[in-house]
Amino acid sequence: MKKAVFAGFVIIGMGVLLVLMSQTYVELQKSARQTMFPHVSFTKLNIWGFLFGALMEWRALYALMNRSWQIKWHLLLPTVMLMALVLIPTINWYEWYGLDGPLFVTIIVQPGIHLLLAALSGLLMVRAIGKTNTNVS
Repeated sequence: MKKAVFAGFVIIGMGVLLVLMSQTYVELQKSARQTMFPHVSFTKLNIWGFLFGALMEWRALYALMNRSWQIKWHLLLPTVMLMALVLIPTINWYEWYGLDGPLFVTIIVQPGIHLLLAALSGLLMVRAIGKTNTNVS
């Protein structure tokens, strides 16, 4: 019963995060038309994506809530590096490398890919510190 209630909260949380991501994306679009780059909206969008990714790994998150920890260093270190990359605003990548930067910069500055990387880092973070079991009950 506890797991079903937790799963319900996860689904509701994912829905709320999707609404928040949608609203933040609209903020970003409005500011793009006004030729200013809102660092706050960009960071909010990445945080919502990170939390959405964390909620996707709900079994490990449930284990974390029940104080069942298992740190996997081989996942934690790359996850922290990915989070650091994702939290760098797009404008900084352009300032450092210009518009014709290396391939990884042209990939990472795309808003959709940036958001996917934020969600991936959230998912990997929960996997890196949560205990996962393969049985579904």
